[in-house]
Amino acid sequence: MQIVSSDGGRVKQIPEISGPPAGPPVPQRDLRAERLALVHCPPMRPPGDHPDDAARADALAAAWAIVRRTGAEQAHTRRVERLSLRLFDELGELHGLGDEPRFYLQLAAVLHDIGVPASARGHHKAALRMILADRTIPLDDRSRGIVASVARYHRKALPAQRHAHFAELTSGDREVVRRLAALLRVGDGLDRTHTDTVRDLTCTIGEREVVVRCEASGEAAAEFQAAGKKGDLFEQVFARKLVFENVRGGGEPLQ
Repeated sequence: MQIVSSDGGRVKQIPEISGPPAGPPVPQRDLRAERLALVHCPPMRPPGDHPDDAARADALAAAWAIVRRTGAEQAHTRRVERLSLRLFDELGELHGLGDEPRFYLQLAAVLHDIGVPASARGHHKAALRMILADRTIPLDDRSRGIVASVARYHRKALPAQRHAHFAELTSGDREVVRRLAALLRVGDGLDRTHTDTVRDLTCTIGEREVVVRCEASGEAAAEFQAAGKKGDLFEQVFARKLVFENVRGGGEPLQ
């Protein structure tokens, strides 16, 4: 992960810590390509052009009712929802997912912090349990399992077969969870201080890195550090380093 910011006209880069010199190349299976091949999603449809729009509106309303009932922070939740969906839309050619997974990400973003009032330290696990147990959100068991898993993986441990809820999913759905959780972790990190510092973002996809240009209201070092740390799953899933830039609304580096 790299962070590109500005300070008095000087660009600062935080380099990565290098490991020992690499040895001779060892032929390996292209596991990322194999995982990508597991998921075949249709392209996204324009808003209002989906037969399940009414059902999705009901599901979102029920999710927000849970947020209000549990006392989770609504302003932060809306920002994470917005930033996560912006990442999804900007990186479509990278993740290759359609509008159904996008809706799963939206629900997971809305619900990711519902466990905070009950258990701040383990709120990601609390959110998983609460979503799986809830029956007010009109979802089938498969969709519920995906949303709950994405919400659970917004922090701490990465998706793993040793987690029963994750192992119970099909191989294709597990890969959907990995990709969506990768985006949610970064989106959550970009509101680390809960102050709406990062207002919007755009992305550029390269062969070895993804540059996330953030329109911030001021210094965003804490957000970039958090998003970079939580970008571990992103870099693993998409085999690209994350680079964050702090820019004005016009796209110029902050001075």
